Amino acid sequence: MVSGKYLDLTNPQKIRPAIECLGRIGEPALPTLQHFLEQKDLTVRVAAAAALIGIGTPACIPLLQQASQPEVTRVVHLEAGILQIRCRAVDKIYTPPIVAPEDASRLWHLAQLATSDPLPENLTGLLSLSPDDPLAMHDEKLRARAKAALVEIGPPACGVLRELLSSYAHYDNFTTGGDFYISSRAADILQQMGQLAVPCLIDALCDYYPHTRLYSAQALRHITGQSIPPDYGKWSKWFIEQKRNR
Repeated sequence: MVSGKYLDLTNPQKIRPAIECLGRIGEPALPTLQHFLEQKDLTVRVAAAAALIGIGTPACIPLLQQASQPEVTRVVHLEAGILQIRCRAVDKIYTPPIVAPEDASRLWHLAQLATSDPLPENLTGLLSLSPDDPLAMHDEKLRARAKAALVEIGPPACGVLRELLSSYAHYDNFTTGGDFYISSRAADILQQMGQLAVPCLIDALCDYYPHTRLYSAQALRHITGQSIPPDYGKWSKWFIEQKRNR
């Protein structure tokens, strides 16, 4: 822990450079920055909040939420800072590119973030989201970031998205509407992958659940321009013929 007990709190202008240095130290300075957030002087609190945004790890988010007072937020855009930190956390899940089998858990995290609403507990912890935090349910910027990452990953992500197309298998405790949203979002991501996702979507046409077959057929029609009904045999035959004609 970095101590701030020797700093002269009666002179905020001299404290600010010290707080900026604490921001460069990183997470070991969090307890001290928390101490500065509790000071009466607005200059000190604003500098501490800015330093936390600069550190930019999920551990900073609860402290920034604690600092969310009108006089502070007028100077420091705390909500934007918190969103920036969460976006960095999403990027960290994705970077470096996911290709190896041991990256399966990271793929699953991205797929959950892109499709689930509300987020599962493992992701709320990863992104420092509290159950009553509105960003946990409504932050479309984070969802869009995860979707874009999955599309960029391409075929290695098809497996987890295929599982989410059959969402009842994993979210038995969700409402029916929630399941449909998960399936439709997974199908939408596969659709954005284009031709690379066609084999995965054809495989989903033999799924037990009607909504899975429906969303898969819709995505296939959009990608290929074909008007084939949601029938696994007919789509498989078409796909084989396409491969022969290449």
